[in-house]
Amino acid sequence: MLTRLVAFTAILSLTVPASAHTPPPSVPAVDQVPVAAKGAEASVDAFHAALRRGDRAAALALLSDDVLIYEAGGVERSKAEYAREHLGADAEFSQAVPSTRIRRTGGSNGPLAWIASEGRVKGSFHGKSIDRVTTETMILRRTGRTWKITHIHWSSAAARAPSPAATSTPLLTDSTPANGSVVTAPLNTVELQFAPPAQLREVTIAGPGGLMPIMVTAAGENARYSLPLSGLGPGNYTVDWRAAAGTREERGTFAFTVR
Repeated sequence: MLTRLVAFTAILSLTVPASAHTPPPSVPAVDQVPVAAKGAEASVDAFHAALRRGDRAAALALLSDDVLIYEAGGVERSKAEYAREHLGADAEFSQAVPSTRIRRTGGSNGPLAWIASEGRVKGSFHGKSIDRVTTETMILRRTGRTWKITHIHWSSAAARAPSPAATSTPLLTDSTPANGSVVTAPLNTVELQFAPPAQLREVTIAGPGGLMPIMVTAAGENARYSLPLSGLGPGNYTVDWRAAAGTREERGTFAFTVR
């Protein structure tokens, strides 16, 4: 186990750019992942999408058998241990609490890649108010065409009260269906509301039938978007969106169930 971590550390020292060790700019780019690491990034996103729709089997399929997971001083040393100890709770939390990604970087060296993400989770869980900034580092190993997660390090802290000039309130203010809600089939429309008005640049829905990109036809910045669907049937769904208001850009997710 130690030799594996030493090897990972060596790879990181080769692939992290020097600028990563300096303070981030005041308005960081949302995504700075090079093309060579996009496959690894897709596996990271697929892992989170599986958690948000409660698909434990799909989430586990993206982990290596010997995955090493660090979180809040705790450690899980295999996929089997994670499945037994925390997978269920992580899926439940991901389905209940919306998340927004603020910044992401990454790199690769041969069959190894790293993806580092900063974000914020805000909502309620089991009756408790949640507002935390999060960091996540994942190391992945490529076998053939498949990138599997071999190491995860999760950390979070209570979000600080914003300064008067800060713009920490998420752009997405409401959605229909709401995050965590249960609606009746068929579902023909998804609505998103933004404040201030934002340009909706990308929307995808993940569900029982796989990933479904949604065409956004409205131009400019709008306060409300109504996106027609072809009648979603029963299942768990996750909506991933990307929007911009002026120079500010955000990504976020929400999940719902159709019955």
